[in-house]
Amino acid sequence: MPESLKKNLPSYIVLSLFALALFLRTYRVDLMEFKWDEATAWLTSQLFAGGYYFPCGGLMSSRRIQNFPLFIYLLGIPAYFSIWPTLAVICIAVINSLLVFPLYVATRRLWNTPIACTTVLLYVISPASIFFARKLWAQDLMPAFGIGIFYLLERLTTTDNPPLRLHLFLLGFLCSTGTQVHLSVLFLTGACFFGLAMLPHKKTNFVWFFISAGVGSLFSLPWWWWQYQDLTVFWEQMQQGIPTEKAFHPLQITQFFLSQLGDAGFSQSLGEKYSAFLALNPGYLAFTYMILLVTLGGGIFCFWQGLHHWHDQDAKRKTSICFIFPSVALGGLLLSRTPVYSHYFSAFYPYPFLFAGIALGTLHEHIKKLSSPRRKVSHPCFFLLLTAMLFLQLGYVYRFVDILIRY
Repeated sequence: MPESLKKNLPSYIVLSLFALALFLRTYRVDLMEFKWDEATAWLTSQLFAGGYYFPCGGLMSSRRIQNFPLFIYLLGIPAYFSIWPTLAVICIAVINSLLVFPLYVATRRLWNTPIACTTVLLYVISPASIFFARKLWAQDLMPAFGIGIFYLLERLTTTDNPPLRLHLFLLGFLCSTGTQVHLSVLFLTGACFFGLAMLPHKKTNFVWFFISAGVGSLFSLPWWWWQYQDLTVFWEQMQQGIPTEKAFHPLQITQFFLSQLGDAGFSQSLGEKYSAFLALNPGYLAFTYMILLVTLGGGIFCFWQGLHHWHDQDAKRKTSICFIFPSVALGGLLLSRTPVYSHYFSAFYPYPFLFAGIALGTLHEHIKKLSSPRRKVSHPCFFLLLTAMLFLQLGYVYRFVDILIRY
């Protein structure tokens, strides 16, 4: 391989993965799911963009509490230019595809190029990340906040003197606005306080974080003003939204977290066609269990490496960002009294893909260190595994779109 090609190969791979991500998220986007929530969000944003209505609240949450209106405001941008919801879905798809670049950069800086490329590949071909990028739901924007926070945490903990105040400002702004788009980001925000406490100049960090969070909170003022008009109704809604029994389901949370590598139950939206669809994907269930075990292995390896090399600053940094931070966020969700749904966990991107990427990337690094005869056998097997995974995921997505076309 020419030296110039070898040097630029990771860049070519990432650009190819971006092109693949964009294609998968925009192919036949006219077949997007457009039910009650999507239609309500689009109609409200059309009225807002046309100047006929100023929304003070967003869609109704699963806990029967009115969400903040920021998602409607964001939808108002494409709604201003077109009455067709496909334009808004294309915008969401492009945003989700562009996340390939910060995800690759942050993961490469924390780990290495093979782990970064594998993590990005898993994100690109995940049916859950593809299907949820083809909707008009607030949760479809959650990966931008989750991956954005992951990128900023990596920048804030590096030793190459990044612009600290700028990154702190962006972190606070993402936490504040992300919580307004969907409340699942609230648990990431809580975990960010843990991250800020680990940085030097703690008081300054919190000051800049709260300043930017205050700026981002300006978008929520119409919602608070609206609730202030009738505090009795607001208090009743809050009481109804809080479950009376504590929902403590660690296995369910683990399942939903890991299912982001598959379709996260999205294909069940096919209704009567769901059984026929599963019959078209006979090997997918076995693949799902395999990739879940790989992901668990990556999480355990990340924890073990940090525990074993905690005295090393780089290992401590990796473990803090890649294991402790998501564990604190998931622990907050677990200890809260909030019933969970699989779509909540798009806010926890990129961690499901990162754990699997760490496992596969580390395996690749060990294969490279084997003796020549073993390496000649192991290398093709490893790439055969990646190729099989790629085609299984792509086949699953293709058949999902195909069954929508046929029925």
